[in-house]
Amino acid sequence: MESFDFSIPRFKELPKVPLYKDQVITYLEELAKTLNIESDEKLLTPTMLNNYVKQKVILPPKDKKYNEEHLAHLIVVCVLKQVFSLHEICDLINIQMESCPIEVAYDYFWLRRRTISLSDFAFLLRVLRPSAGLPQGVDGALRPTGALPSPPPC
Repeated sequence: MESFDFSIPRFKELPKVPLYKDQVITYLEELAKTLNIESDEKLLTPTMLNNYVKQKVILPPKDKKYNEEHLAHLIVVCVLKQVFSLHEICDLINIQMESCPIEVAYDYFWLRRRTISLSDFAFLLRVLRPSAGLPQGVDGALRPTGALPSPPPC
């Protein structure tokens, strides 16, 4: 499988000022231009954002505003939803969040963005949560494409 090649901000580069829903959508639309994802489908709409909150994919906004933690989760979801189900994405996020704070977990995702492949995610999901099964769009040969470095110590 091919590796991703996209540009996303590091955690410290995410907006520090909380954003309203329409500002989040605009921010992610601009970011989507760097993701090299060719699709007529939008990566995030107001309805999707509402559903992510209702399904507890992300925490509810505070005073109708979304902070950098919300944005980090949304970026990961928008990138991975091209291949994985929302349930599988939540599993991957939860696995990482069990061992690291969000700033470290997101920057690890940022660090691996150029070398990680879909099979790496599938391999991690299968090894860490065997009952989760195969992600959609991934065949049975779950071998990582390269040695995955250990996550940074938390």
